[in-house]
Amino acid sequence: MIELITYYWKELLGLFIATFSSATILPGAAEVVFSHYLIQDIPVVLVITTATIGNTLGSMTNYVLGWLGSPLLHKLVSSEHLNKVEKYVRKYGPFSGIMAWLPIIGDAIPAVLGLFKASPVLSFLWILIGKFLRFMALYLIYLGIISL
Repeated sequence: MIELITYYWKELLGLFIATFSSATILPGAAEVVFSHYLIQDIPVVLVITTATIGNTLGSMTNYVLGWLGSPLLHKLVSSEHLNKVEKYVRKYGPFSGIMAWLPIIGDAIPAVLGLFKASPVLSFLWILIGKFLRFMALYLIYLGIISL
């Protein structure tokens, strides 16, 4: 496995950067880049693993930004709005991290989890599971096993 990673390190680094950035506030197109690497001569396990790790760590960056930005956000956003969001986080907690793969709102979910200090370990695990399932679904679509 180490030989494969060493051999494909440039491609894997590009995939990691693309999937990491697309999970943050930076623009990115993880699905397009992921699909590109699926048609390359790179073992699919490396492609899925790299994309999952990159995308998960990008989401955890949002989590940390939410955690660190919490005092500022409490000053900028109305208490009424924060109370509504807090009720959601209290109800679903870190489990909501599984939905971090969703377009548009997916980037905000980890930030909200961080804002309300949801368990970092559980948030990470649920985000990781959601990201893995996302890339597995894309792979299964690529194989024609599932269709949209």
